[in-house]
Amino acid sequence: MNKIIVALCSLLFSFLSNAQEYTYKTDRSFKHIHEVESYTFKPSIYQQTKDQLGIAAGEVQIQIKGDSLLIEGVPGVGNYHIKSRFRINDNFIYELLQGAGAMKHSRFRIINNAYGQTQILYLFDKDTGPHVFLLPDDTPENQKAKLEEYSAQRDHFVRSYINLCGKDFIAFQGNDYRELAEPTEISFEKRKIEWTEGKSTEQYKVKRATTYEYITPDFPAVRSLIKVKLKKQKERLLVYVNYRHEVECIEFQGKQLFLTNIK
Repeated sequence: MNKIIVALCSLLFSFLSNAQEYTYKTDRSFKHIHEVESYTFKPSIYQQTKDQLGIAAGEVQIQIKGDSLLIEGVPGVGNYHIKSRFRINDNFIYELLQGAGAMKHSRFRIINNAYGQTQILYLFDKDTGPHVFLLPDDTPENQKAKLEEYSAQRDHFVRSYINLCGKDFIAFQGNDYRELAEPTEISFEKRKIEWTEGKSTEQYKVKRATTYEYITPDFPAVRSLIKVKLKKQKERLLVYVNYRHEVECIEFQGKQLFLTNIK
């Protein structure tokens, strides 16, 4: 019984620690505006006047979700409807609607550096004026430790299924590697695929694989799609390949796996 209590306390502490952690400038590299979808920004500095205010980890959270901009922890601002979104240079711009009848216009800007790493989040609210959010810096040592177990997009050149054979991909589900307790590993062979999550491994026999030219608004960088037909499986395993011939996403049974694009 004591062991169970200790294990539960450990899990709770781990959950609370992850929930309160800041997001750092180097946590993600956003190459396309769609990659921000459902990512949660947890800034360390908030500024509305000339004074910068430090905020506790997780106290303020900002997220783009569908057609909504959600901001928690800042008095006077909240949820906005996204009317349009576009990119200017390395920055992502969101035109917003707010207020009764959604007639007031506001703007939200995600300011990235040349590597696609977010530096500043800027909201101009029609009623309350400008709001600036800054992300903290992480140490190179911490950043390397976070990402070293995951495969990088640039690790492999892929045109067709044959380029996947003999390779292992260690990936994360969703678009935030820190949401996973353990990474997911996919191993490709000519006649089988192994899919490992934690201590569970599933093997699938490959019937055939076909590569198509493919463009989708979900992944604007994608230029081709590898469809893998598996024996005894109705659903195909999909590998999205971008214009650099790198794996953009691996999709199967409702799960989307991503490789880091920071390394």
